[in-house]
Amino acid sequence: MKKRLLLGTALLAAISAFPQSARFIKQPSAVEATEKFASKYRTMNTSIENTPTQIPTGPVSGPIAMRPSSAPTSTISWNAISGSMNIYGMLVATSRPLQYNDELHAVSFVHRKSATYQPVPFPTPVGAETGAIVGMVTADWGTNWDSTCIWNDNINWARYPQGGLYKQSSPMNHQLDDSVYIIATGPITPNAGGWTGNYFASKKLDNPGGLGWDATASTAPGAQQFIANTAPFGPAGRVDFARLDFTSTDDGVVRSLGMVALNINSATNIGYVGGGIVKGTFNSGVFTWSTDTVKHAAHISGANGIANVFSTPHMAWNEKGTVGYLWHIGVNAVTGTNTSGPARSNNGLQPIVWKTTNSGASWGLVNNIDFTQPAFAHVMNHILGTNRDSLLKVPFFNVSEGVDGIVDSLDRLHIFTTIVGTTNSHPDSIFGTWSFNNADGETYSFAHGYTDDRTGKVVGIKPFLYDFYGDGLTWNVTLVDSMGSEAPSSTQGQDGYNANPWMQPVEPAELIK
Repeated sequence: MKKRLLLGTALLAAISAFPQSARFIKQPSAVEATEKFASKYRTMNTSIENTPTQIPTGPVSGPIAMRPSSAPTSTISWNAISGSMNIYGMLVATSRPLQYNDELHAVSFVHRKSATYQPVPFPTPVGAETGAIVGMVTADWGTNWDSTCIWNDNINWARYPQGGLYKQSSPMNHQLDDSVYIIATGPITPNAGGWTGNYFASKKLDNPGGLGWDATASTAPGAQQFIANTAPFGPAGRVDFARLDFTSTDDGVVRSLGMVALNINSATNIGYVGGGIVKGTFNSGVFTWSTDTVKHAAHISGANGIANVFSTPHMAWNEKGTVGYLWHIGVNAVTGTNTSGPARSNNGLQPIVWKTTNSGASWGLVNNIDFTQPAFAHVMNHILGTNRDSLLKVPFFNVSEGVDGIVDSLDRLHIFTTIVGTTNSHPDSIFGTWSFNNADGETYSFAHGYTDDRTGKVVGIKPFLYDFYGDGLTWNVTLVDSMGSEAPSSTQGQDGYNANPWMQPVEPAELIK
């Protein structure tokens, strides 16, 4: 595994060292992004995961292997703390399997068990074995780790885990002891396939090395809860894929974010409603789970009746747990459907943000980012205009490379992302973006510098990482940095992704379900 990590690091360094400047066809071409993102969604949500392809063991040919001899030697040291029988558990960028608890000065990592971990009792069949969930915890900054089994069920197979640590308020001694619980949440698939609900698991721990660190999931009532996504829905209400943005706050509440859909197993239209914030409240040794649904508030397309929004919600909270934000990337139903003037720049796939100031008791829709304001000039100057009006620029929050957020000490939301240009400002045709064809046959979302035939000027269109921040009334932006590379496709065989070096070795098909 160490060799594979080094290979990945070398390739990343090589990509950064050889930006694609001056090799692109001059004029960009429009591309419909819906299939690109639909392909990514299918990959993330399949219950029968694809067999990985073996990467060649010989030298990599072409300029990407030409790493400069002057490149600095890495001084990073690392140790493997565990493994996983399936890489797909770590596929979703907005899942939170790795957490730091500042009250305990401890780090936790929740994952599907490794090939050598032996849960008790041992789960069968193989689909249940790969769905056993294990928590790793360190209280000395990674020098020592201990493990414990959190979920083990022969019928309800756990997938896509996330979670963290919970500390009871009394005694608040900041120690990793028997007043601490480890928690895991995520979706469930059964032997028959499809998605049937979610698991919400908790386990009481112990001092490191104590009896609480064992390979048996807790049998306490309510410690392993499967909550179905069909009526009557159970105590948590309707929610799917509770695998996003796990948060533990100082008010003694843990939260997991999922999707609320009418039929998550539909192959054509899941009927996406909004985000489902699943709140866990500690009570007599177990957690009681309830769901608060926050709708997406997006424009409904007149062409097909489908909401113009990505069905992945995002969530962030302040440390106290009093102020929280939930947002979608979509076209706002009201302020994002302007028909004339500069305000059409706000018609794109941009944050639709809800805010609470009372721990989630109520939510209010806040102001959208107004890209006509001077503060956003840098953003507008580095994206292409629409295909009908090159002067009209509509920012598209680039979910293909990730969108993330936090709440700062002033209770402002920060959203981190890269931006691309939209090809059409009409809200019913909003999913189009630009692409650039490279001389090597690959397609890029950024030109990384090209000559515009209309002006003769070199246009610097490359990935800029932005921090958009605001309190719901006003927004601003900070340019964080620029990048000389961009993310490959999330689907094997597409641009930049002929093989995945992290999915090695190839496992038998029955082990990757």
